[in-house]
Amino acid sequence: MVIYKFFTLANYEKKEKWINDMCSKGYALKKFNFFKYEFEPCNPGEYYYSLELFESLPCTLEHQDFLNYLDDEWNIEYVHCHYNWAFFRRKKYLGKFSLFSNVHTKVSYFKRVVTHRLILISLLIVFSIVDFIYSIPDSTDITFAVIVLSISIMTLIVNIPTFIKFLKLKKSDDY
Repeated sequence: MVIYKFFTLANYEKKEKWINDMCSKGYALKKFNFFKYEFEPCNPGEYYYSLELFESLPCTLEHQDFLNYLDDEWNIEYVHCHYNWAFFRRKKYLGKFSLFSNVHTKVSYFKRVVTHRLILISLLIVFSIVDFIYSIPDSTDITFAVIVLSISIMTLIVNIPTFIKFLKLKKSDDY
């Protein structure tokens, strides 16, 4: 079964929850990309899924060692990856799992997420400013620049909860 569904970068937790909800209905995630999710039948609630953001593309030998370690030691199966985002799963009877066992690893994770988002927002802002500066007066380039700038501002606003979560984790006593 294929489902098309869009999640913003800010909604990665909602995406993870949605995948787990689909599994509870008997559909196991097989692969995904930006907005296309492919499922295969499974026993309802057979797996628990977790979403991870890698620092680099997961095609290096170091990542393969990590994936083998997760599978061998923790029965955590790599499902699929799109760019730096990867889904993992484990049989639900083995319990929930988190790839972040302490505050330091959570801070590291959120730092990668926040960095990824800030780069995207910065690029959008720079692109819109450059387009605005070099556009011909009364052209559609100015309208396009305003639209891109508006999108970047909305993206920044949508990501404020993630930035706050990152700052709270970073300031926590355990860090």
